[in-house]
Amino acid sequence: MFPWRQPTVSTSPEPVCSRRECDMNTLQLRVTVFCLFLIKAPCYTEFEITVPRDTVTGFYGEALILPCSFPVDSSWDLRSTLILWQRGLDVVHSFYYSRDQLDRQNRHYVNRTSLFIQEMARGNASLKLDEVSLQDAGMYTCSISTNTGSQKKSFGVNIAAFYSEPRLQFSLLTDGVNLLVTSDGGYPSPTLQWLMENSDITNQTQTRLTQDTQTGLYVVSSWISLTEVSNSSLTFILHNKHLGQDIRRDIQLYSDKSERQGESAYRCHRIYLLPPAVDRDMNLKVLCLSLLLSEASCFTEFEITVPRDTVTGFYGEALILPCSFPVDSSWDLRSTVITWQRGLDVVHSFYYSQDQLDRQNRHYVNRTSLFIQEMARGNASLKLDEVSLQDAGMYTCSVSTNTGSQKKSFGVNIAAFYSEPRLQFSLLTDGVNLLVTSDGGYPSPTLQWLMENSDITNQTQTRLTQDTQTGLYVVSSWISLTEVSNSSLTFILHNKHLGQDIRRDIQLYSDKSERQGESAYRCHGCFIYIPVILLLLLLLIVMSVLFVFIKRRREQTKQNGFTEMGHPSEIQILNGKPLCP
Repeated sequence: MFPWRQPTVSTSPEPVCSRRECDMNTLQLRVTVFCLFLIKAPCYTEFEITVPRDTVTGFYGEALILPCSFPVDSSWDLRSTLILWQRGLDVVHSFYYSRDQLDRQNRHYVNRTSLFIQEMARGNASLKLDEVSLQDAGMYTCSISTNTGSQKKSFGVNIAAFYSEPRLQFSLLTDGVNLLVTSDGGYPSPTLQWLMENSDITNQTQTRLTQDTQTGLYVVSSWISLTEVSNSSLTFILHNKHLGQDIRRDIQLYSDKSERQGESAYRCHRIYLLPPAVDRDMNLKVLCLSLLLSEASCFTEFEITVPRDTVTGFYGEALILPCSFPVDSSWDLRSTVITWQRGLDVVHSFYYSQDQLDRQNRHYVNRTSLFIQEMARGNASLKLDEVSLQDAGMYTCSVSTNTGSQKKSFGVNIAAFYSEPRLQFSLLTDGVNLLVTSDGGYPSPTLQWLMENSDITNQTQTRLTQDTQTGLYVVSSWISLTEVSNSSLTFILHNKHLGQDIRRDIQLYSDKSERQGESAYRCHGCFIYIPVILLLLLLLIVMSVLFVFIKRRREQTKQNGFTEMGHPSEIQILNGKPLCP
């Protein structure tokens, strides 16, 4: 119960007065209160709290910030500040008497809410809601009362979840093929579309939508049965409206139908194109932009600078996250507050002229540092050591000084270069099999195979595995070839985040002769191993020549040293002297 709603008990004796005197006293009290209200009314016309105009979207299972700010001046007092968060009639969080008051908090929010008490002096009444679920959606109201005014405003909250990468299964029918696409873990229910050669065939498909009984997240399955699908191009599209998530996957079908003992053979090849750039933090960016616009009048002269484009870090190396702020002659280190966050996790914080790492996320312990000696020049950049794939995400640089405050966000990607490809080949009875492997890279690459500058990627197979500890990828791609006389192949690997392009040419020469029903193939041009093979051959030749030379030298030494007769024990004697060395 708020203090202004608490009943007051008077211990003074009840005044004794006539009915006329009591009525006059009551009238005077009402007039006095009304006059005071009119006198003080202009003081509250400038008290305006700020909440998002649009609906805020939270990500299932993650923390969500519900923004709310209020004006403060030199007369502001924490002891007179009252903050109440509600969803409908349920109390989400309440604060008064300079501390949290959670005795009336709805049990659904127990141990999941917190305010930024240290930032209340700057007018921050935002609420942090941890581990959001679908039940957290609804209309939220932020009510604030201070010694300068009071107001409450409401806004909507949606909870959404990204759908997983679609899984494709296909089964052969007697007269065609059945395709099944499944995606799960998403919310709300998606919009599905199927295209064949850019023509909508959604009405020919069937869809089943089921909901997890515990989480409420959806599992969507969509399937289609096709006949006469020779050289068909299909497209599966899933759209999640709340997150702006669009999953578009192309499927190429090649039918090799031949009547053999009443059976038909179909081959189904999947070509997954890279998904379109889905901005997971689109709604957060719009929200930050709206808050920035609403507060622009307060900080028009204070503008911090962060990268406009996504910053890419190299796996295992240090990364600098740039951020700068304006300084002038009045700048004071003691009044400077710098906070770095990834989402809601505290990466690094600095105030009272020193690092404050008690609330730092443990993932960043002993890996972050600021350039304190350069702060006087407006440098708030963060150095992050030994970056890993888990460091990717949206980072926010918040700076507050005695001249203003602002925060801005930008994206960070972590990438790793793929190693030099390794080529292996094996001879088949009617051709040759080529296998190319590269590892230690991130993100997943785009592969392409060319034969005489013609794309043959759809004739290849690719396996992509991920290291359980580092998360880096190992990619293997192979192709089986027949009739490859004097063929020129090109293998291309592209890493989009680093702009890495690995292009390797392979020359194949075929010497095919029919001998007792067998064919002999020779594979030349596996240029990755040729230098090593030549070196080994040269070393073998040198060792052979050296061995022969040493052997002959020993034989000559034996012949010059003594002469053997018919029996090994007989030694020729000349002039009474033995012939000995």
